[in-house]
Parts: sequence; C-alpha cells; structure tokens
Amino acid sequence: MSNDREVYVVGAGGHAKVVVSTLQAAGYTVKGLFDDDREKRAKSVLGAPVLGPTAEFGWLKHGRAVIGVGDNASRKDLDPIVHSHKSCHGLVALSD
Repeated sequence: MSNDREVYVVGAGGHAKVVVSTLQAAGYTVKGLFDDDREKRAKSVLGAPVLGPTAEFGWLKHGRAVIGVGDNASRKDLDPIVHSHKSCHGLVALSD
C-alpha cells in the first residue's frame, strides 16, 4: 500500500510539469509519471521519472494519481484508465 503523501501523475507535458510542481510544493512525493509519448520515456519531470505509457498505469492497484494532461481531447481518451473512485472538485462540471 502506498504512503498517503505519494502520488503518480498521468501525463508528462507542460501541464503535468505544473501539476508536479504544485504537488511537490504541497508536500507530496511524485513517484512517477505515465505518458504515451515515446520521446518522454526514461526521462523525468522535476525529478520524477516517466515510467511508461498510460496503459501501464493500471498495474498500480493502490496508487493515487492526478491527471496532468492539459489537452481536453487527450484527457477524454484517458477515461478507460480512470478508477471508479475518481473525484473532482464540486464546482467543476464534467461533460462530453
């Protein structure tokens, strides 16, 4: 089981960099990122390693994750990997 202050990020682009920075500033440890861009694999974002494609995120049975994908169309494609216990701020409206 993961530590309450450990988290993963889905995405490894510019928006993910802001997400990682914010999480780190809030005292979280970003254990790694997942991104489908092969050019980003084996690299890191602010010290957190890019571990592999988003499809590999599913092996994290007890990990927490934050979506760090800024592009709406790409983020919509992530729906199959998002757990049923996902949460969203009460003022945010989710739609197709």
